[in-house]
Amino acid sequence: MFRKMMYTLGLFVAVSATVQAQEVKQALTEKIQVTFPGQPVKRDLGPAVTYAVRLADSTANFTAMVTDLEKANNLTAEAISAAMLEPEFWEQVEQSFLMQMGKDAKIISREPKKIGQFEGRELVVERPNLTGGTSKVTAWFFIEGKLSIYVVHNDRSGKADQALKAKYFASVVSQ
Repeated sequence: MFRKMMYTLGLFVAVSATVQAQEVKQALTEKIQVTFPGQPVKRDLGPAVTYAVRLADSTANFTAMVTDLEKANNLTAEAISAAMLEPEFWEQVEQSFLMQMGKDAKIISREPKKIGQFEGRELVVERPNLTGGTSKVTAWFFIEGKLSIYVVHNDRSGKADQALKAKYFASVVSQ
């Protein structure tokens, strides 16, 4: 019995260590980093770079995207700073994100968000998923100079680990 208990404890410790060892800190910019719950896949999309992790059990996706707005839209950091003062700026950001989520997506909540020294927004969107259920997408948007940064969690079916989601967003740090 003792041997079986020690074996079980050993497996638990090994699995716990594996999960913790899989966490990967990823610099998004010189000043912003996030910790993913696994090794992110990096995709270079020209003016944008994405990092994404899809959990093995398919309950959640974790994504971060950094877009150089000067390369994408010919906007300077000064022009972006001035635009951010207008409420229409954040409305456009929200509408752009909502369009990417599909025609049946709807905003559940929105609120200002401060990430370190950077002003931003948190947006929660619900949309139908492919299995007939609903997925809930939580996104943080913020600007660093000429860079647009999105940090996103997609609860694909309402079964995602909320503690892992909270840990992911809490890991977003500015230096």
